[in-house]
Amino acid sequence: MAAIAVAAPITIAAASLIVAPSQHGPSSHAPSPDQTSPTTLRDVAYRTGPDFVPGRHTLDLFIPVERPYPIVHFVHGGGWTGGDKQAVPGEYYENVAQALVEEGFAVSLVNYRLSDGSPDSVMHPEHARDVAHAIAFAGSLLIARGGRASAHFVMGHDAGAHLAALVATNPRFLGEHGLDTGYISGVIGLSGVYAIPPLDDSWSEVFGRDPLVRVDASPIRFVEHASAAFSLMFGDDDLPGRADEAARFADALSGAGVDVTSVRVAGRDHPGIVRRFGQTGDPVAARVIDFVRRIVPTPVASTLTPTPVASPTPSPSGTPTETPAPTPTSSSHVPPGQAPRGPGGAERHFATTRVVRGPGWRSVLPDPPSGELIAPIVFVPDLDATGEPGPYERWLDHLARGGWAVIVPSVAGASEGGVDAVHAAAGDAIDDLERRTALDGSAVIWAGHGTGATTAAILAAEWFERRLPPPRGLLVIAPRRHDDALPWLGPPFIPNDTRTAFIALADAPNDDPFIEPALWRAAARVPGRFKTRITLNTDRYGQPWLVADAHTPFTEAPGRLDALDWRGTWRVLDALAACSTTSLWCETIFGDPAVVEDMGRWSDGRPVEAARVSEGPPAAPWIQVLLPAVGASAE
Repeated sequence: MAAIAVAAPITIAAASLIVAPSQHGPSSHAPSPDQTSPTTLRDVAYRTGPDFVPGRHTLDLFIPVERPYPIVHFVHGGGWTGGDKQAVPGEYYENVAQALVEEGFAVSLVNYRLSDGSPDSVMHPEHARDVAHAIAFAGSLLIARGGRASAHFVMGHDAGAHLAALVATNPRFLGEHGLDTGYISGVIGLSGVYAIPPLDDSWSEVFGRDPLVRVDASPIRFVEHASAAFSLMFGDDDLPGRADEAARFADALSGAGVDVTSVRVAGRDHPGIVRRFGQTGDPVAARVIDFVRRIVPTPVASTLTPTPVASPTPSPSGTPTETPAPTPTSSSHVPPGQAPRGPGGAERHFATTRVVRGPGWRSVLPDPPSGELIAPIVFVPDLDATGEPGPYERWLDHLARGGWAVIVPSVAGASEGGVDAVHAAAGDAIDDLERRTALDGSAVIWAGHGTGATTAAILAAEWFERRLPPPRGLLVIAPRRHDDALPWLGPPFIPNDTRTAFIALADAPNDDPFIEPALWRAAARVPGRFKTRITLNTDRYGQPWLVADAHTPFTEAPGRLDALDWRGTWRVLDALAACSTTSLWCETIFGDPAVVEDMGRWSDGRPVEAARVSEGPPAAPWIQVLLPAVGASAE
């Protein structure tokens, strides 16, 4: 998005942008005489099970008659300690829904758990987790009722504006539901708080006093992850500091290249900016409507033929690949979400993570430290995907919250695969973390993608010569050749007690038929019951498509975090790590192929294109002639 500079807030006079009901309607979305009125669903539970809190895990949903429609998820205020989606039933917040549904927008009014001292009282991050849950649920509910939102906006007042901004910037909240921040097209913040002071005790009943937790609760900390446009508004008679909050947040968003405006509304105090929403002449409602219309214009039937669009993530060659856009006849069904539990699931042992850095490496660790020994996973990225924070960031965060110490050697600037550089960085990181944390450095799990997969396999085989900890597990994802691998013909062999998994990506480039068979033969001593090769396949049945290309292990690509992550790469590494260290989850990766190959179902029940388990990669037809020594002494 093009950034909009915010040198000073815009001021909307109360008399400007007059939006009287006669000007709103009849709009192009108003129902005709033979149509029914908009549908209203009250107190719909968006969460079930033993953790359901009556009255808090509910939302009201307003669905317009005509399609397609954007949806605005509205989050109430109340200082995180009070408030309700119907503060005054039929009046307060109902006005927001009615004004927007008349414009042809769907609206959800969201409740969430509070820090109110009740038996169900919670602290950060539970409020934001509830809001993200409600957003994901509302989208699914519309699909279940035969509709589909053309775009998702999240809007909030006071604490609700904070939660709206946090969910749209911190990727972990929507990530728990198989979504990323690109799912949100726009954020409207009314009189919001966007930075929680890290070094004082304000709102300590909500965020505690730990500076790291308070920073984690600050949307301004995560502006680089924002994909949505932002409209920030505050009254000219608002609470002290709210104008400064909006200005600082807008400056940070603008600096990150985000489309943002900051607006001072004349004649409005803190409650009035939302309580008078939609009244005759209200500039706030008018601005919200214009904001949504700018991002999602009233649809016009198109006669254009869809054209390919460049993927936003780098390909292994460093050149963006072309991914065809879904055609108008593509199924509207959505792929399966993330399982709540098990390998690849959303349930994690730790709520947050922390980063430790050293020369040539960084490590993502579970936080707070538990005092128990944690095993290291060394993840070696592809050479063309080594930026900070890196396209694997959410996967690394998932692993660390699962209780692993994830070490990421920097291969940027290293010649080709940089085997020596990765070896030095991994050894230094393990030594350093053993001194400062409860790291179990007696063994290591290696994982890598592309050129990094080849490097990881080489170091797993050469662990003894290089004085590295013995490998417990090895995950090789779509390996590619690099110069450091050319003389490496094996033996030495990967130890026979190393749990080993290869992942092939059906649509990834395969310009070198040598390297994967060579690496597979290096694992020849590993018994078949602890060695597998899984091919992930593309499925273009619904939207978004599930594309098994070189981007599949990347988790920072907008719209590309999907079932091929948590049911493919995430599930395999979770299971491999647990099987390698505690003998848990072994059956989900080395067991019944029907279980391993199951990739879930689309929203209409159709099975996703299954993965494929095989006993090894197809051998290059000339490999035995050219490299007769490879695997010769496997027995």
